[in-house]
Amino acid sequence: MDPTAYAELLKESGNQVLKNGNFSLAIRKYDEAIQILLQLYPWGVPPRELAVLLCNKSSAFYSLGKWNEAFVAAKECLQWDPTYVKGYYRAGYSLLRLLQPYEAARMFFEGLRLLQGSPDQIQIADFLVGVFTTMGSDPIVLQSFLPCFDHIFTTGFSTEVWQSVIEKLAKKGLWHSFLLLSVRKDRLPRNIHVPELSLKSLFEKYVFIGLYENMEQVPKLVQWLVSIGASIETIGPYPLHALMRLCIQAKENHLFRWLMDHKPEWKGRINQKDGDGCTVLHIVAAAHYPGYLIKRKWRHQAGGGAVGWMTSGVREPDHTFLPFSSWDGLKRAKPFVDLSMTGRAGYMQERCGSREGRWAGVPMLFWLRWLLWG
Repeated sequence: MDPTAYAELLKESGNQVLKNGNFSLAIRKYDEAIQILLQLYPWGVPPRELAVLLCNKSSAFYSLGKWNEAFVAAKECLQWDPTYVKGYYRAGYSLLRLLQPYEAARMFFEGLRLLQGSPDQIQIADFLVGVFTTMGSDPIVLQSFLPCFDHIFTTGFSTEVWQSVIEKLAKKGLWHSFLLLSVRKDRLPRNIHVPELSLKSLFEKYVFIGLYENMEQVPKLVQWLVSIGASIETIGPYPLHALMRLCIQAKENHLFRWLMDHKPEWKGRINQKDGDGCTVLHIVAAAHYPGYLIKRKWRHQAGGGAVGWMTSGVREPDHTFLPFSSWDGLKRAKPFVDLSMTGRAGYMQERCGSREGRWAGVPMLFWLRWLLWG
């Protein structure tokens, strides 16, 4: 068989076993094909053929978790053909794994430069994801490449490219990198729409697990994602509860009020109870009364009952017994905030008939007013 044809056969076989997950065998086949082409190189073998094989070899090493070998193969690929864009992609991600974000950023930006004017929108989106991944990993790297980073927002990438970037970042759970994008959302195309985007991993990271870094930026990110098509239902089984927790943790009330204004159908779900029988109002109360939910659960298990805290003396605001809906309760909370602290205390003491009722009601009403009216 012709050596060139045999090398091509080895490459195709290597690609197939790579897809099947046999990475070590793929490397052996690529190496054999590379050796054949190296021997034929003096007789006119195109450097691109060797670059492709070395890039595929880098991909196999990367899949094996051998980051250094993956980078060496990608670097050799670019030595044979500095215009082979995929080599920059493989080198960039290998360098990220080797904890070299500065060098990784150079690779991603160089690949983007070569792709300018290219119709391959998938590759452009992949490199943009690489850029955001790198910039989000190290603030020093972001500062170093800030002019290059800002330039990508003036390049005029299509709506389809940016939609693909958003979807890829979300699927990878790169929400820290997402924050960089959301800050510059006004520089993106206006007609972006991503209805398939899920918010589940975002809330798992920042609300349920409790990663508080840059928490103050997360509500604005959520609002933007919902405005471009992300479904609130993807948060989890009790999305309003999660949104309220986010507002409280971020000390930011605009998101919840924005949702009630722009998605009025969600007002009817304020009364929804989670698996522990808690509504959104319980979440607010628990945020300001340590042990409130535990005490409430104990009281209910003990069979103790009470008239609503708005109508009789109780020691904590248990609105389960309110004679009106939770949404009505939220609205009726508004007037209390206009009272002075002394006035509120006296009013609640008169309504609740006890000193304990006074302190149970006032802060909760204050928070409800804060969350809904600012």
